[in-house]
Amino acid sequence: MTSLCPKISTLDLAAPQDATICAFCPQRSMLSPRDVEVVRRHEDGEYQLVQLFPLFRAAPNIALLRLFRLGCCATLKDSLRLERLTDLELQACCITNDELARILRLCPNPQRLRYVCCRPEAIYRDEHFTPDEVVAVVLEQTPNLQTFELDLTELMETENFTENDVRKAKSALSRRGIKCIFTVLIEWKLLQPR
Repeated sequence: MTSLCPKISTLDLAAPQDATICAFCPQRSMLSPRDVEVVRRHEDGEYQLVQLFPLFRAAPNIALLRLFRLGCCATLKDSLRLERLTDLELQACCITNDELARILRLCPNPQRLRYVCCRPEAIYRDEHFTPDEVVAVVLEQTPNLQTFELDLTELMETENFTENDVRKAKSALSRRGIKCIFTVLIEWKLLQPR
């Protein structure tokens, strides 16, 4: 694919349709892409991370990865790692803390992690992590993290966590020197960073 455009640095793909093209690409055959965005339209539902593995094998130099509407991440038994990835964005997602841990094992060196949830019913799931759960995963899996952005404004029901839970999570990350930007709805008011 990149033999036609050898200096291409950005790939915008419709998942998983466009990514399946990479199944025919030899491993490490696309060394120039650094910025990859994978989008799934709302009406198409979600997709699995494992569907993108042919892309990751072909393009190992990805530094920025944006995944929209990523769904459940089944156990990843592959030893694949995106070692050069420093910027990971998961947007319009609804995943559990175990699924986030699997993603971070695939991408072990992010310096920036951005997570924007969507309403669980928007993708027919009702599981999602809480701020304290995500902090435990982030602290364990991301030794190089400098900035963590967590946007839970689409979660309209917040009975699983309180404003105090958010403050404790930010404090735990701040102690390790991680800049935290948490945005959540609590009692129908927007809690922005102070």
